Amino acid sequence: FWDMTILAYWAWSAFDARLPNTMHSAQGAGGLGYGFPAAIGAAVADPTKPVLAVSGDGGAMYSIAELATARQYDLPLTWLIVDDGGYGILREYM
Repeated sequence: FWDMTILAYWAWSAFDARLPNTMHSAQGAGGLGYGFPAAIGAAVADPTKPVLAVSGDGGAMYSIAELATARQYDLPLTWLIVDDGGYGILREYM
């Protein structure tokens, strides 16, 4: 599950999701903070499968409190937060 960040656009070109329903993003909807809560839902729906959420450092702040939920239910979930030192979209276009 990918947050809607510059990182997500890079990921779409680098990852080869060969199986259906294995890579999700709010791409095009501007969903900062989408990735981790969506990954929690997937981990609850099927706890036998490991789940990865990827966020940028800015987008992670939208859903950082959900770490408590993931821990409380001991979900098989990894959250990768990529720190690029700021909002990439601002650097890109400003």
